[in-house]
Amino acid sequence: MKVIQILPPDRVRQIKAHITQNLLPLAQPEKAKCARNRLNLWLKAEPNYSTKKYMPAFEDERLWTFIKRVNPDAALAQIYFATGGIGIDWHRDATYAKPEAYIVNLGKVCLESRDRSDKLTSLELTGGEIIKFNSKHLHRAIPREDSRIGIGIWSDAIDINDRANWS
Repeated sequence: MKVIQILPPDRVRQIKAHITQNLLPLAQPEKAKCARNRLNLWLKAEPNYSTKKYMPAFEDERLWTFIKRVNPDAALAQIYFATGGIGIDWHRDATYAKPEAYIVNLGKVCLESRDRSDKLTSLELTGGEIIKFNSKHLHRAIPREDSRIGIGIWSDAIDINDRANWS
């Protein structure tokens, strides 16, 4: 897990404003047990954890253009809204995701990851960082402020272009 880029403060404000004004009203409660009471909104496709297939998700071309600059191979992304000091507990991302993943961090948080040898990596972040990490390693987010927005970005491990993988 490492920081690969830091966005300028003006760009962070623009992204947060766009998300807050246009996408937060559409957010739904998180379904994954490791992030109960967090709100999220999937872009392009939403994984169905029980069927291991995709469901249609929200389209936002402005944000998707930015996401594709972060990861040109991006197939789906999740915008998450953590309020009330809620983070996300230790977990590995599900089968929909290839190991290489990205987080666009838009708030104060401590991200932690444990590799296969149980080595802990911890990053204290203040906002604007783009992080590249292995989504199959255990990882979690410990909030450092009451409200935080983040964007998780993945390439598909289950072929998103194969219509048989959609429910």
